[in-house]
This record gives sequence, C-alpha cells and structure tokens, in this order.
Amino acid sequence: MTETLLSNRPDVVVKLDPEIEKAYWRASLFNYYTGSGNDRMIRQIAVNDLSPIEIRLKAKSTGEGVRGNADLADNLDNMDIYAMSVTPDVFANAQKSPIMQYSKTLQINFEKEARENLIEWFQDKSDRMIIANLTAKLTNVLVCDKDKNTPFKVASTKDTVEDLIKKTVKGDIVTLKAVRELIKRAKNGIGISGKEDSFPIKPGRVSYFRDDGLAEQEQRRYTLFLSPEQAQQLKNDPEYQYYVRSITAGSFSNTFESGLMIGIDGCAVVELPTWSLLQAGLLHTGINLNSKTYLDPSVADFKLESYKPTQSNTDACIGLLVGASACLYPNSGNVTMRVELKDAGRKVLVGADKILGVRKAVFNAIKSGYDTDFIYDKKDFSVIGFVSSKE
Repeated sequence: MTETLLSNRPDVVVKLDPEIEKAYWRASLFNYYTGSGNDRMIRQIAVNDLSPIEIRLKAKSTGEGVRGNADLADNLDNMDIYAMSVTPDVFANAQKSPIMQYSKTLQINFEKEARENLIEWFQDKSDRMIIANLTAKLTNVLVCDKDKNTPFKVASTKDTVEDLIKKTVKGDIVTLKAVRELIKRAKNGIGISGKEDSFPIKPGRVSYFRDDGLAEQEQRRYTLFLSPEQAQQLKNDPEYQYYVRSITAGSFSNTFESGLMIGIDGCAVVELPTWSLLQAGLLHTGINLNSKTYLDPSVADFKLESYKPTQSNTDACIGLLVGASACLYPNSGNVTMRVELKDAGRKVLVGADKILGVRKAVFNAIKSGYDTDFIYDKKDFSVIGFVSSKE
C-alpha cells in the first residue's frame, strides 16, 4: 500500500504548529515588511483552501472635484477598480529517521531535529518565492550607467524593460545619484523613458525596533534591496561616503533589521545576500532560476536569461525598490505538522505542509474602461527594478 503524508490513519499525529510559522518568519529576509494591511510591502491574505482568490487594487482618484455651489453630479469622478487572481497551492516537505535504535545510540532527538530543518526549509522556500516573483517580468526599471553626469540609462521609444537591462555593460555601477534618481521615479511616477508616464508608488509600512529602546516603532517608507555587489559599489562612491559622514546619526537606525545600510530621501537601503544553492537572496543573470519551482503559474514562463546583457562577459545584478502591497501572500496561517510511525514502528516520518500563494501585485484593468488605463494597466503595482553590472 502506498504510504502518504496526508494519511488519516489513527497512528498519524496531526497538529497545527504556530511555532514553526513564527520561527520561519523570524528568520525570513522579509520579516519587518510583512503584515495583513494593504500598506505592508508583503501583504498577507488569509485563505482556507486552494480556491483562486481575487485581490482588488484601486487606482488613485484623478477627478478635479467641485467648488462652492457647483453640482457634484456635473463632475463625477471615476473609481477605477483593478483585480488580479492568485491561486494558492500546498507546499510540503518531510524527513524520515533512521531506525530508532540508531537514533538512541547517536543521542538524536529526530523529531526535534527534523522540525528545525523544516523551519529552515519553509523560510528559504518563502523568501525565494517572494524574490523570484518580484523580479519576474518587471514593468519599470532603472539601469545604472557609467556616465558620471547621467548615471542611469534612458530608454528609447522602442525599448522594453528587457531591452534596457540588456544594455548593461562593465562599469555600469551603483552610485548615490542613481539611487536618488530611482527614489525620485518611485515618488513621481516616472517610467523607463524618464517621463512621468507611470504612477507614484505608495510607501510601505515597516515595524521595527530602534537602537535606543525596545519599543516598537513604525515608519512609512520605500525599501531598496541591494545585492552585496551593488551595496559595495554604493559604498565605494565618494558622494555616498560624504553623504554618510554628513547625515544625522540614527537615520532609520535599527540593529534588528538585518542588512540595513542607511536612509536616503525617505527610502531605507538594505543589503540582501545573493541567491545561491544554500541561501535565498537577490538574483543576477548568471543564476539558473528554476521558474516553475518558485513562480506563480501566471508568470512561470519567465526566464531570467531574458535580462541577460548583450555584452558577453557581463551579468546584471537586479536590486528591487518596493512599496506598499508589492507582493501578495495568501496563506493558511499556521503550518500543519504530521508525525507518523513507519517500517513497523521502527522509524519516524516528520512532515509539514502549508497552503501558500505568492504573486507580485500587477494592475489588470478587467473592471475599468477609463482613460487612466494606459497608466496602470498591466503595470507592477509597487516595485521598480534597480540594475547594475555584476562587479
């Protein structure tokens, strides 16, 4: 008979394990940016089953309103409602012990050890899914340029995001000027052409603890995630070095927020690891991304090679500026643990599963027919890519 982790037999112990849920979020790269509010960067949505869910995104009201004794009916505004579908799935993993006699001899508490491994697995899986989905099929991006006067590339009328990233060459490194241009674009709705043909990104709410006490604080801000190479490029910039010396100590100060470098123009700059076999992190074009493993089915055809620079000896690092509701995270809440005896009771199988869906928020004008569609439709809701040469 085929054995299954989802067995309903009486020799299987099934229980919700909130500690795994808490533990994997504590270890997550995105712990400070996650919550249920629509102003959170990673927006959690409660689900109980695998049914697709529709998530609404509202465009900003753009009407002029009325003044004085004018009739409101003569100048009604439009409420543009955009919606997108996310389909959760079950993610699970399990580990089987050696025979119990071996475990006793080696003084191994297999159930405890397996539980710790599963916490690490859920944290790694979740972080990779968030990063992969935010990176896939970007609709706005700033690509650094070696020109010191204009340290970013401006797209031609025919250039797509992929075309612009492919123009990355050696020497296109991160500078303070480029970071400030990126933040300005997020605030003012500037697209790859350098014109205001997009929409402003709403800052996200971040909960954190300051250095001078344990009281929880909150800020509304952008967060720019940089790879280690990008972070070092920024640190090597003389203008950045002068800026660091000149700012007031304690800007975005928070020893608990891993990787936090500095605050620039209302945006926290955070260094994340690079994606590798052993850890989640930001992507670059030299990585072999298994799209079907980490991406929502709607973007599973994305290939990281589509960003590969034309210059043969160059790879592009892909940082991310994110704001409110950049990533949608429908999930079932607590992880379900299952402990089952196997092999005539000689071995223990410890497994865990969770309903989870991860998708980047993208405007999809299925309920709107107004003239604002060209600004919003099929655009990323709250993320801009930040690209530099990998050096």
